[in-house]
Amino acid sequence: MTAAPTTPVPFNRPFLTGRETAYLQEALQSRSLAGDGPFTRRYHAWLEGNLCARKALLTHSCTAVLEMAALLSDLEPRDQASCRSRWSLRLT
Repeated sequence: MTAAPTTPVPFNRPFLTGRETAYLQEALQSRSLAGDGPFTRRYHAWLEGNLCARKALLTHSCTAVLEMAALLSDLEPRDQASCRSRWSLRLT
C-alpha cells in the first residue's frame, strides 16, 4: 500500500484584503506603531460589538493573558492554577 501524497499546511501565510498599504500608511502617519493605538481601539470596538461583549482586550501573547487572569483571580502564594492546554501557573 502506498501513502497518499500530502500537501503541506501553509503556515504563516497572511490573509490579505487589499487595504494593507493604506493601513500601513495610516499607522506610519499617526506615529502610533505600538499597542493601544487607534487600530487597537478600533478592533476593541469591533470585537465588543460583534461579540456583544462589555469589554474586549488584545494582548501581545497568551502568556500575558495567563498573567492577567492570575492577577484578576486573587491567587495567593502557593495557589496553583491550571488550564486545559496543560500549561500551569504557580505562584511562590
